[in-house]
Amino acid sequence: MSERLAKVLSVGTLAAWSAGLLYLYFSERVIAFLHPSFRPLVLISGLVLAVLAGLYYILVKPASCCGGHDHEGHHHDHDDHAHSHGGLTLGRWMAFIVVLLPMLSALAFSPDQFGANTLKNRLPIEDVSLLPNRMGEMSSEWLPLPGMEGEAMGSLVDYLPKSEDGFVQIEVVDLMHGAEDETLRGELTDLPVELIGQSMPASTNNPKQDRFRLNRLFMMCCAADARPVGILIERDADVEPPPGEWVKIKGVASYLFEGGKYIPIIRAQKIEPTTAPREMMLF
Repeated sequence: MSERLAKVLSVGTLAAWSAGLLYLYFSERVIAFLHPSFRPLVLISGLVLAVLAGLYYILVKPASCCGGHDHEGHHHDHDDHAHSHGGLTLGRWMAFIVVLLPMLSALAFSPDQFGANTLKNRLPIEDVSLLPNRMGEMSSEWLPLPGMEGEAMGSLVDYLPKSEDGFVQIEVVDLMHGAEDETLRGELTDLPVELIGQSMPASTNNPKQDRFRLNRLFMMCCAADARPVGILIERDADVEPPPGEWVKIKGVASYLFEGGKYIPIIRAQKIEPTTAPREMMLF
């Protein structure tokens, strides 16, 4: 294989990885795979690889075969010389394919969201103590706006966003924290709430078979460590959403005391299919 072709393969490998990483970042597909704090590294890596590809192309000059050598001093057989170059050709091509194949496969075949099988097979988080404490983050949302320090705060949920029809927009993990915090549980009980998630059958705490679980995947670092967290939805209708379907729930939050602990549950008033949110993972 000529040195020029070897250079093209090396530059092509760097450029392909750069293009793949930049595509993942700017197409926002990276949202499905990485925690927000790690996403800028994808952009940085893509730019660095692009610079390296450019520098390699500019600075590395291919040498002509046997250039500058004293041919009289060569004692190797020309057939062996051709054979060695043929082996090098195969090795270079194999290296190029092996390095490039993971990126191409990820771009072509990796789904942008997890379905019912992932929610079923990954060990769910049912104990809120296993989650990072989001109470500080929630409290910061509930604090009065600047200039209101001298006013009474009122209810904590007054500072949460609401839908046009007055339902408080909340996440499943916030309701899970209410099971452990008495003050928060008092604020959330009997509260009209709106939340979205993926439907899954309820295998426990479902004696009348009129409940299903609303799940979200909780990510610590990347998609590899994402695990489902969820709450019970009590439905009036006989029809249960298909497993893995994204649904929007509007209903009243409550807490049951079963098995020696509080369990969050939504008594649904309205269940409707919805599209997956831009941020499908919780953090």
